Amino acid sequence: GDHHIMATSRLKLATKEALPLKLMLSGPAGAGKTFGSIRLAYGLRPDGVDAKDWKILVADTEERSANKYVGEYADGVKFRCFAEQVDALDFSPDRLDEIIEIAVAEKVNVLVIDSATALWRYCLAQVDNEKKRNKNDGVNSWKRGDDIYRRWTQSILSCPIHMVLNFRSKQAIAQERNEVTGKIEVKKLGLEAEVRQDFQFFPDVTIA
Repeated sequence: GDHHIMATSRLKLATKEALPLKLMLSGPAGAGKTFGSIRLAYGLRPDGVDAKDWKILVADTEERSANKYVGEYADGVKFRCFAEQVDALDFSPDRLDEIIEIAVAEKVNVLVIDSATALWRYCLAQVDNEKKRNKNDGVNSWKRGDDIYRRWTQSILSCPIHMVLNFRSKQAIAQERNEVTGKIEVKKLGLEAEVRQDFQFFPDVTIA
């Protein structure tokens, strides 16, 4: 009777929310990630929203590569975006949090990280520094790397606005022994994004 109703009332019906999109775009240098990410950022605007009312912020580690496209036309839209320069060697989780804070405070609609590879490289550089300090103890050095990685993935996932993350990709290779000659050969496996393997599970959409 009544008891049964009480017990089920704690369940909430799921509602379809307009959740911010986390999109990963990967490609080799020159593939068009910067241009493509700005096009995608404009493509995310809801029906009826004018392009000039849609605020895009590019966190730029690539020596102002986004600036080249200001004033360009694509999909009937004239590009204009705000830029925040980032030192590629110092893209720490704190710096990412700072940029997200600026974007939220300024009511930015889409934050483009160009390039998010710099976040991962910062992570690897910190691990290298720890290894030097710990006399090459990889396991303990990666505790620092894991901590940084966790912090920036957490920041990305909890960011309340759309994010487009541009990652460079490089040729993945494997070494295999040739059955016939017995020689070790390098086999190309195709392109893979320069980031930890499990990162691909975080974004809602991944475009290579």
